[in-house]
Amino acid sequence: MSVGEATVASRLKKQLADKKESVEAFMETLEKGAELLAETVGEMLPIFSIVAPVVQLALDNVESKEAEFMKAQFQKVRERLEVVSEEIRRVDQEIRKSGADAAYFSVEENLSNQFRKFMDVLNAKPKFREVKKEIFLEHFAKTGGDKNLHTLYGAVTGDNFSGESVLEITLNYHEKSRRAVEEFCARLKNLFCLGLIALVGQAALKGTGEEEDVLKDWGERMRLMEEKMKAAVEVCKAGFAEQAKLDVGKRLKEWSAETPVDLASNVAKFLNRKYDWVSWLVRAYTPTRGCFGGLARGGKDEAVCGGNHFTFEGSVRVVVSYSPNPVGLDEGGLRRLIEGQGRRTRDLEKLASRIHDGLPHCLVHVVHRRWEVAVDASSFPGDCQYCQQYRNARIYIHAE
Repeated sequence: MSVGEATVASRLKKQLADKKESVEAFMETLEKGAELLAETVGEMLPIFSIVAPVVQLALDNVESKEAEFMKAQFQKVRERLEVVSEEIRRVDQEIRKSGADAAYFSVEENLSNQFRKFMDVLNAKPKFREVKKEIFLEHFAKTGGDKNLHTLYGAVTGDNFSGESVLEITLNYHEKSRRAVEEFCARLKNLFCLGLIALVGQAALKGTGEEEDVLKDWGERMRLMEEKMKAAVEVCKAGFAEQAKLDVGKRLKEWSAETPVDLASNVAKFLNRKYDWVSWLVRAYTPTRGCFGGLARGGKDEAVCGGNHFTFEGSVRVVVSYSPNPVGLDEGGLRRLIEGQGRRTRDLEKLASRIHDGLPHCLVHVVHRRWEVAVDASSFPGDCQYCQQYRNARIYIHAE
């Protein structure tokens, strides 16, 4: 190796070493799962910027620990894509039914194969590298070149034949399920990652100096696309309460024949599964006939004060309350507040109001003890809820 070649190789190795920390940060995000990956913006760009130096070192037959490390990171991205959940398969079926651009469904296979053949170039022995390079460039052109990335980008932004974004389809199909949307977005990011590695690699292998233009062009698009993904997740997070009420209302029609105990259990299980980042408390009970008329007129045998709850009337009454960020309660102070009410517990509506006045940031639900209340195991942390009987009332309290 000449002095000039050694200088170039040293410069390329330094470029890779300088990017190692940011690449590791992205890979750490990737390993932490869909939730974090779906909400990050801009962290993918470093992994694309190191493709050209890796290619140049390979073409110059220069071995380096920096290049080997980066190639290993490329491969990890592909391995993440190979895990396909049943939810992702169902979303794909729904996208097919939506009339989306038919080209969308060949994108994943094309991008995966382009990436695989690009890696063949990097991993080839020096005497076979030129052959592998020609095979990759020919395959890249035959499978649509960068058209696959444009198709995928259009599917995410809605700038396509159908005019509907695959993010909207996923939101609607999964009824704004945060985890399902996060998983879908993470998968899309993995696909884009593979495609852009292959695209930048193709530009570097052609030797026409287009790598920087590709990075600039797609860097801006990636940022816009990631913002759209993050916004889709925010729709799920911001609207979870309204969606949860719709979800429970729909399922209560299916579960109408169940006992209060089974009903409370099924509602809680559903909510804890779909909205696992929220704390839930579910109560179900059958109001006695003698109390029902008073209840309908805003009577005194039950009362709920505070927000963060919804109620369903029927042969079994279901009250659901929740908190996305539960905080601990001062149980000692809370007991003193309740016991300070003395015997003033006949009118439970007033009792709930007085307790809530002393705990303005809490939900307070008071039910007469003669009603058999089925309370499923709450998902609130133990110090963030209070569920006790006091005189003739059952009292349920948690921070909003």
